[in-house]
Amino acid sequence: MPRKKGKQVIKLEKELTELLKDGNWEDSDPLPVTRELAEKFDVSNVTVHRVLRKFSNEGLLWRSDSGRYFLPSGREMMERPKPVFCLVRELTARHVSYRLMLQGFSRQCAEARRSLLFPSDVGLVNLTEPEEPPQFQNSSAQLKSFRRVLRTNPQKQHGFLLDHLWHEDVLGHCADELPNAVILWRSTNVESISSVSIDFEAAAHQAISHLLQQKYERIIIAIPFEGDSAVDQMAEAGAKAASELTQFKPEDICMATNDRERQQLVESIRNAPERIGIFCIEDSVCKLLLDTIRLAGIRCPEKVGIISGMGTEIAHWGGLSTVEIPFVEMGAVAGKLIGSRTKGKKVLPTKVIRNLTT
Repeated sequence: MPRKKGKQVIKLEKELTELLKDGNWEDSDPLPVTRELAEKFDVSNVTVHRVLRKFSNEGLLWRSDSGRYFLPSGREMMERPKPVFCLVRELTARHVSYRLMLQGFSRQCAEARRSLLFPSDVGLVNLTEPEEPPQFQNSSAQLKSFRRVLRTNPQKQHGFLLDHLWHEDVLGHCADELPNAVILWRSTNVESISSVSIDFEAAAHQAISHLLQQKYERIIIAIPFEGDSAVDQMAEAGAKAASELTQFKPEDICMATNDRERQQLVESIRNAPERIGIFCIEDSVCKLLLDTIRLAGIRCPEKVGIISGMGTEIAHWGGLSTVEIPFVEMGAVAGKLIGSRTKGKKVLPTKVIRNLTT
């Protein structure tokens, strides 16, 4: 003959039933632990455990792997992979590199059934005309942008994918609010943030060595624009490599940010006695510089050779020799780091692709 339920057990079952059905219990909130319920209803832990297990068997509760009990509707929420916040620039036709990185990244996230969120108010860069340099946010504006993103997107996330344009001081200031974050294309000194980057010095050395192998006697580093940390690092590495390998002079670092500067650069080399090799870091500006060289009637690659520093489809379609950066792989590696919550500083190799311009 089954034992009769005690009054406290009946009270426990009744109040739990009312609690679960009144609509005020959040799906994501677990019930109090067994000990708390036992003390509240003056019953043993064993009794509480038995009632909770009974409710779970009847479908009134769901027991997670942690042992905590939730509403049944909480199961889908708890087991659903949390999204990744992609704090990257708004993509345009000129941002081929980030489209490629996100291609690799999204594949990894798709395998984990993890969604990507792209907040619309991350204004890291503003592009005006295709032939003019981009305008970058300063640190103060970046910090405001970051705060606004978190304020307007309060949901929990699995991690953060960071554009390389985020400044170091901003990352350091916001590090505690960036758990499981990976920055693309460059390394960072913020210990808690992972990175997937390239060896800029090795890449620049490849570019300069290639120009020298093609018998170009004078090396020029063409700066496409300033304020982009990856471009700045590659330009600095290019000047260092040129200084180590040639009789490189400071005046051989030339600006090519707009039509006027590109024209000035071309005029300065039009009647040069030696063969000139140009390393222009960014593909789209490199293509514009190549067009300016050809319009000036200068033979390329016979008189002037030019190599770009990214290797996107802009370089390949334009016939540019290039240092190819593995952007798709970069995104995929970032996806693996975020997916596994692994900390790391990954450095990927680059290679020179010879084309029509050297």
